[in-house]
Amino acid sequence: MNPFKSLLTMMLYSSLVLCANEARATYLLFPGSQSKTSAGAGQTVSRGPAALFYNPANLIFSKFIEPYAEVSLAKVSYQYQHTETETYDPAAVDVTAPPITIGIGFRPVPSFALGLAFFPTGAGAVQLIEAVPLHLGGGVYKLSDVINKQTGNKIAAGAAFRFAFPFTIGLGLIRTSEETQVQIFPVDSEDALFDAAYTNAANQFLVGMRSELFDRYLVVALSYRTGAEKKYIGDIITSLEPGVANEFTGVGYLPGAIGFGLETRFSSIGLFLDFVRETWSGARTVYKGGFGPEPDEYDFIDSNNISLGLKWWVAPKHMIQVGFGSHGANTGDGTEVGTSAAGLQDEEKALVIGGPPFGSLDAVPRTIFAGGYRAKITGTGYFQTGLNYQTGTRIIPEGYGQEGQYTLKVILLTIGLAYGF
Repeated sequence: MNPFKSLLTMMLYSSLVLCANEARATYLLFPGSQSKTSAGAGQTVSRGPAALFYNPANLIFSKFIEPYAEVSLAKVSYQYQHTETETYDPAAVDVTAPPITIGIGFRPVPSFALGLAFFPTGAGAVQLIEAVPLHLGGGVYKLSDVINKQTGNKIAAGAAFRFAFPFTIGLGLIRTSEETQVQIFPVDSEDALFDAAYTNAANQFLVGMRSELFDRYLVVALSYRTGAEKKYIGDIITSLEPGVANEFTGVGYLPGAIGFGLETRFSSIGLFLDFVRETWSGARTVYKGGFGPEPDEYDFIDSNNISLGLKWWVAPKHMIQVGFGSHGANTGDGTEVGTSAAGLQDEEKALVIGGPPFGSLDAVPRTIFAGGYRAKITGTGYFQTGLNYQTGTRIIPEGYGQEGQYTLKVILLTIGLAYGF
């Protein structure tokens, strides 16, 4: 194989793997049954330990001691079809998993609460993605098989303080940890082009506020989450140097977020609205695939996530809700294939920007439909169950890197239980 092409291939693969892991470990599956049944909303509707992933001020509604557990059945289907449909078959990823959220809240006095939550993002299952047409540069594509294995989790801790009856503030920390092993093979070959194992850990800080106004007829919430770089530590063996383990130097990114929420209730009907802007643009020059020459930057853009819905109390202890959400893509298309600075003066050089590679789930805009049922357990807690359906399509125009159509579908069935003492 031509060494230059091999290097380009592995650069592409590193981007594929890092983006895929990043997307899988974010909030595609929404920690907590409240957010799943509310189409991703969490600024006002989240409760208990799960609120630490959205707005820690909502932790104030915990009981004296309140364990919480939520388990879901999730099916994620992701498909890529290259524009040359007669040459390339669709490359598909289908995953079925039981994501969980567990935690505990502690409220020793009415005005102060503490909480801890745990959300696994990978259980170490081996995943094989076959015959993916990956762009090598210059409009050249190569069919390759990807073997991926990842374990990971998010741990959130925080506190909420109600300093006046209608006002509550909250502080929190989310620690994300991942361990990944990846192998890349040309189709019909047993010689790996790429064999890597790496880990990372990153911290994000949160601050949140909640206020119940006009005798609790209107709830207003605000939150802010810091962004964070994910510096990968590990080794990589490539086909350029078989048997030689080199340092893996990739850098990922966790976006910051600014959130705003409203909620109101009239008699037995309640309405809620969430708006979250995720600041992915901070990754444009930070993100690195981990190999040699790369684009000047990557086309990360800030995304807007909107969720709204309705609650209906059919009885004092029984509530039905429905939700609708729209989550935007976190990357643009990048620059066209073949864009080059060759032959230009320094002050005229073109900026080469990388677009979304195969496997970047957050690059597909999603429409979300959700609904559920919640029953209060007298004096102690609640039981909640529901469904969440997400669908999205993204088309990268012909002439751009990794051109073609991407589709994403997610189906979630969730059951959650909080029981206070």
